[in-house]
Amino acid sequence: MTESTASSSFLRIKARDPQEMDILSALVQDAILHKTALFYDKKEKRVHLLVNRFCWECAFQKEMNASSEPYYRVHSGLYFHHVERMWTNAVFRSHPADKLLVLLTVYAGSKNHVDDKGDGNESDINLVFSEGAHVRLSTQQCCAYLKDLHDKWPTTVKPEHS
Repeated sequence: MTESTASSSFLRIKARDPQEMDILSALVQDAILHKTALFYDKKEKRVHLLVNRFCWECAFQKEMNASSEPYYRVHSGLYFHHVERMWTNAVFRSHPADKLLVLLTVYAGSKNHVDDKGDGNESDINLVFSEGAHVRLSTQQCCAYLKDLHDKWPTTVKPEHS
């Protein structure tokens, strides 16, 4: 896992294995997007997502320091490389384009997911969304990038989990 934030507050992360993917997943949990913000470039073997990401790393610092600072969100790009194929389940395909999805988790491998295309394998990358929507990427190797694209903006709302 690499992070290069030396001269800015923009987050840049690379994940190359399932353990690093778990860290990346924690950072994109509760990101919101329209399904049209997910693009598969078959020729380049890449998947791109433009997400509105809750800044969990800032929330952690805020709560550790009992700060009165606001929470933050930021537009981020989430990129997956070496993608041979992309599968989407029926829930994702039928989701209205104008309705937001919430990204719940991203993981590498075939652990506990419901997909209408089978179980998958250890090199797959899974994106699990709200309402049961699911995207599975068949990859040659685990290679993902998360990059903040703009300055953060304040929000008073922190995602809640039950």
